[in-house]
Amino acid sequence: MGLSSDIGFLVLSSALLGVCTHVWLNRFEPVAPTKVLSVLLAASATILLLHNLSFAPSFLTIFTSYAAYLLSLTLSLVIYRLSPLHPLAKYPGPPIATLTDFWGAWQFWNGHQHTVTKALRDRYGPIIRVAPNKLSIVDVDIVSFVLSTTGLPKGQSYDTRQDPNAPGNLFVLKGKEHAARRRLWTRGMNPESLKEYEGILRARVSQLVDRLGEVSTGGALDIATWLGYSSFDFTGDMAFGGVGYELMKAGSDEHSIWDVILNSNRTGAVLGHMPWATKLFILIPGFFTDLLKLRKMGIQFATARLKKGSTVKDLWHHLADDANLEKTKPSFGNVVADGAFTIVEGSDTSTTVLTAFFYYMLQHPEYMREVQAEIDGVYARGGDAFDELKNAANVPFLTA
Repeated sequence: MGLSSDIGFLVLSSALLGVCTHVWLNRFEPVAPTKVLSVLLAASATILLLHNLSFAPSFLTIFTSYAAYLLSLTLSLVIYRLSPLHPLAKYPGPPIATLTDFWGAWQFWNGHQHTVTKALRDRYGPIIRVAPNKLSIVDVDIVSFVLSTTGLPKGQSYDTRQDPNAPGNLFVLKGKEHAARRRLWTRGMNPESLKEYEGILRARVSQLVDRLGEVSTGGALDIATWLGYSSFDFTGDMAFGGVGYELMKAGSDEHSIWDVILNSNRTGAVLGHMPWATKLFILIPGFFTDLLKLRKMGIQFATARLKKGSTVKDLWHHLADDANLEKTKPSFGNVVADGAFTIVEGSDTSTTVLTAFFYYMLQHPEYMREVQAEIDGVYARGGDAFDELKNAANVPFLTA
């Protein structure tokens, strides 16, 4: 065999090995980095073995073989994701999104995901392909199917919101574990329990109104910040019987609690676009600092709750099964995980929704005037906004 044909054989073999690697990865979809690394090392060893069996091993031929391997692996991946052979090929979306998960992660990191997704939906319709193996769907008719107990299983993106060194919370659990934990949550969120939390909400809403009146000077007011303070204070009361920070009273977040919450959520959301990379990022020192701070915060809140007890049946009462309704009492770690999850998601979600409401009211003053008139017609100034006789049915425009 001549030198040129020998090199050609090595390059062709390396290229075929790249295609075979892609076929194996696509078939078995390994998640653990060790498995992926093992496959790549096996491919590397095979290339070296081919060179040892050849008549012209050299740095140039080895480099060329590795380049051919990586190029063929990449091309095989690109061609497959763009081809009609892919299971999601029939769904429209930007070509760059079909090629890499990094596109979606970049859009979220820059804060453009919502506007980009809206533009794509306006162009392509309710179902769009936003990643190689992910669809974004807006269809009210399939919500119950997707979210029901017999609906679709949770994807890998849920795992990115979990502290890897702590017990799983309700958000990430699946199957029987999720069902068992959900029983506790159902007791904590049933009508009787919500009635128990109403007094807490009443006190915090009144405090928010009073504090806004005190800090308002007729100029600009960052209402989103104050909504965040009130949401955190209320959620802390509801979940742990109070956590002691009292952000509304202080009028500031000197412990940077919201920075921890927002940074942790941002990290989880970005990794949610590429969950396969989570176990690699864990190896980076400091990458999950805010997640670790959240766990520490949860332990602090839980320890304080156990020490002081509670005068009301807060969420901890139900998650910890203080009523002894379960055959096996939940572990301290599980309750801490769910309690911390409540603080984060309850505060952040409530703040986001309320901020969006006020933003759109200010953007559309004609609607704001209509809402104001509707509320004033039902609730007299200085009256009880929690009057059960004046429920949502009396404010149809506000609750539409």
